[in-house]
Amino acid sequence: MYSFITRLRPWGTSLLGCAVLVGGGCSESVSQRDVEAAKEKVNEEHRELEKARAQSPDQVVKVQEEAADVRDAQRKLQETQLKASATTARDTYVAQVEARLVVADVRIDELHKAAANQQAFAKDETNRTIDDIKARRARV
Repeated sequence: MYSFITRLRPWGTSLLGCAVLVGGGCSESVSQRDVEAAKEKVNEEHRELEKARAQSPDQVVKVQEEAADVRDAQRKLQETQLKASATTARDTYVAQVEARLVVADVRIDELHKAAANQQAFAKDETNRTIDDIKARRARV
């Protein structure tokens, strides 16, 4: 257990963030467009900070406010990137599960067709296989 944890340590923050978002439901979808908008906001705040520094170097409060806006925009960008990553992971997982369900449904249909042409023991065995696949499908 210790070695597993130490191997995950470098990934800790990212994994924790993704786990919180995915585990917490992550019901909102965040796209690359949202990430790009957040990046533009950071750039805009940087421009405003530089403008404040150039126009009023003696007004420390205004410069500090602009610097705080930059930090806030950077924090929001990180959150948006994390949400976008979680959305991508969720969408990939859903696609994989849906593909598995389709495969199970196709196999069940094939087995039903085969069972229709079988007799006694073979038919019972095929029906048990169908029941097993249905049970595994339900767990997905």
